[in-house]
Amino acid sequence: MKLSVVIPCLNAAETLAQQLTALQQNDWPDWEVIIADNGSTDGTQGIALGFADTLNLRVTDASQHAGAGYARNVGATQTTGDALLFI
Repeated sequence: MKLSVVIPCLNAAETLAQQLTALQQNDWPDWEVIIADNGSTDGTQGIALGFADTLNLRVTDASQHAGAGYARNVGATQTTGDALLFI
């Protein structure tokens, strides 16, 4: 079973690296990380993309509407897994 981890973000530059570093320790056999960026202006996307070489990670634009719920929903539409985990 493939697991999709969805992380809705808005200006999460201060904490995102710590979260992604923790996810690097995961030993689930088949999984992906979707960063749903809700319009960050603080370098969140750059930090996320810095992990793309060590995580199966994609950043998606979720800035059309403000709010974590919208970002979660956009992120969920980008997943390819059998199960979703929202962080």
